[in-house]
Amino acid sequence: MYRAILLSIVMIVSTLMSSDVDTHHEFCESKLWDHQVEILNVLTSLAMMYFPIKSYLTNQQNRNYLPEEILITVGIGSALFHYNNTYLTALFDEIPMLIFLFVVIRKAFPDDKLITIVNTVSFTVITLLKIGGMSSFMFSVMYATCSVFFGLYSTAHGTMSIQLVIKLILISGLRQFTEDYCMQIPFIFAVLGHPIWHMFISKYSVEIVDELYELETGVKNSYTSLIDELDDFMDMLI
Repeated sequence: MYRAILLSIVMIVSTLMSSDVDTHHEFCESKLWDHQVEILNVLTSLAMMYFPIKSYLTNQQNRNYLPEEILITVGIGSALFHYNNTYLTALFDEIPMLIFLFVVIRKAFPDDKLITIVNTVSFTVITLLKIGGMSSFMFSVMYATCSVFFGLYSTAHGTMSIQLVIKLILISGLRQFTEDYCMQIPFIFAVLGHPIWHMFISKYSVEIVDELYELETGVKNSYTSLIDELDDFMDMLI
């Protein structure tokens, strides 16, 4: 956990010290409310840390929690990006996502030389392009392409359930639909599309790690559904 905390502190301090000029967001929340700070996206980005932290606190013996630590930094990076859209915060938002994908693929196929090469080359090329100024839109396209390819490859080789891959594709498709048509669809769906995606993608990412851990060790990490989690949270508040 110390790695996630340390990296998060570095990202926050770097953002506060940065003199980069804020670029107006193009997400639905900004288009609909014209806010410089995307409040809902910031809050749900921070909430993304709930699932990896919960997984980490199970403290299973001999488990490597690096993927969960990366997901925590994904939440912090996303919050910084939606708070202040600059070149630096865009890197903090997107590079941890790429690192998570790279690590998960390495865990899923440690002995597959071809996939290792494809994974390494993809990670290196996309990272260098992003550092070189590639737009967030193009990053999303390339990241989604790699995710779908490796997801389907994992399903075909029995390292990831088809149900989980379908859920990932559907929730990501919903997010993209709301972003593309936010001015045509009802306001509530448009403004909540991206925040809802934050929560579900965080939960599904932890489920991916759990499936790989179970496949590797035979130890199952049980979780309730997101709806049950929200119900429990509401019960606690009420």
